[in-house]
Amino acid sequence: MSKITEDATKTVEAVVLKGKTVYHNGTKYQQNALITLDEASAAHLIKAGFVATRESLQAAAAEQPAAVSVSTLDNTTVQGPVETKA
Repeated sequence: MSKITEDATKTVEAVVLKGKTVYHNGTKYQQNALITLDEASAAHLIKAGFVATRESLQAAAAEQPAAVSVSTLDNTTVQGPVETKA
């Protein structure tokens, strides 16, 4: 039986989700913190709803249309998508 070294362990970059705190290896990570985890720890924390992978958050953000919100002096708010021209 071979022993897996720490260098051979695959890691995952994850982001702590809003309203959550993660304690990992003696360090406290609060919401929006970027944390590098081994695959097993990442899978456990994703399932528990404490973190999401960086890639999954970037993909979700890319799928959302960009929007602009403008508030005027009389507190009128206008929202709409941002149109880009190629």
